[in-house]
Amino acid sequence: MGNFTSCKIYIEKLKGDIDLSQLEACILQLQDQNIINQDIDVYYSPLRKKVEIRFSAKWYPTMLGEIFPNSEYEIWNITSDEGGWKDQIRYYPSTSNEIQEVAENTKYRFDQIKVKGNTQKINENLKRIFGSGIINANRKTHEDFIEINIGCTYTSNNYFRNKYEKQINIIESNNIPIEDSFGQETELWDLNWDIEKIDFKNRFYKEVLNKPNGKTEFPFINSIEFSLSGRITNIFEWNENGLWSNWEHRAINTYQNCVNKQLLMFQNQRNTEGNKR
Repeated sequence: MGNFTSCKIYIEKLKGDIDLSQLEACILQLQDQNIINQDIDVYYSPLRKKVEIRFSAKWYPTMLGEIFPNSEYEIWNITSDEGGWKDQIRYYPSTSNEIQEVAENTKYRFDQIKVKGNTQKINENLKRIFGSGIINANRKTHEDFIEINIGCTYTSNNYFRNKYEKQINIIESNNIPIEDSFGQETELWDLNWDIEKIDFKNRFYKEVLNKPNGKTEFPFINSIEFSLSGRITNIFEWNENGLWSNWEHRAINTYQNCVNKQLLMFQNQRNTEGNKR
């Protein structure tokens, strides 16, 4: 049996407003054709120009282009596999857009790290945490954390699940795409650092994945945060629970820190148009 796939479907209407009753009919069609047994959360903007649809299902929603025809809509979809493989992003361009269709691994990014804990010990062990290249990054020591300005593009898995009640929840939101809460079903994959000889994955992160029971090689670290433009994308935090103490990795990886080329082109296109849609 195959894995479930969670979807974050971002939709823009080209002309006019999104009719909520028509939208609900489209969601019912999506639910029926894809046998979606979990709740479907549908967020729409107050101006009714943008929608984000979220759910998990056994099969990829193959009928998106028919339910939301490209003569009327722009469609993006970030999917996450229940089995832990890299998120995928797909773009269904409208007939009026010159940006090409894309289906590829989703690329996320952060541009700053905060390592919280005993700053003296952290400074002494930076190479052990990140690798020798970290000495070439701009750093600043604060009272209880080290701030490191370094960029990295990476792939990740960010699977989520909704309740099994088959409800359709239509919710107004000022922030679309949606600002997520931190998810615990996550993992980092390809980390492409802006500075060479960074080996975070095989050093600190290796211990996170191994989930040490009760002990850590980094007792001087309370947490590590990755952020993009001040918005936290990943947190690694020591969870003190006796013999079961371990590192918890939580993340918010979504459209806000996605840097795939076509999506950036699309966002720039919208900014140039003055967010008219």
